[in-house]
Formats: sequence, structure tokens, C-alpha cells
Amino acid sequence: MAASKVMTVKPDACIVDFYNEGDHSTPNSWPSWFGRPIYTLFLTECDMTFGRTIVSEHHGDFRGNVKLSLVPG
Repeated sequence: MAASKVMTVKPDACIVDFYNEGDHSTPNSWPSWFGRPIYTLFLTECDMTFGRTIVSEHHGDFRGNVKLSLVPG
């Protein structure tokens, strides 16, 4: 991805998370010492919620300032 110029900086670390259908990740924030920029690659469709305050009325349904429906890649 760095060679194809999708990324502007070559990453120096990688975190891999596996989720089954219906699973979700809890809201998190990256620590200040974590390398920047941070890239995310999805292999399936998913929704991501962003904001300083994120709430959930139902299991896995998060609400924040911005919610994006993302496609793989």
C-alpha cells in the first residue's frame, strides 16, 4: 500500500483483529505514544463510530459525532 501511494508513510507496526459476524469492537482511543498516522484496513463491510463521547443503546450499536459505513479495502 505504501508503494501504491495509498499511504503517505510506511507503517512500522501492525495490529490484527479477527471478528465473527455480529461481533464488535468496544470504543477505544489510541495512546499518544502510538505511531502516527494510523491506518485501518477492512476485509468486510462494517460501521465505524467516531467522537469524544460514544454511547450505546443496544449491544454493538454505537452512536457518536460521526458514523461511517465502510466497504472492504
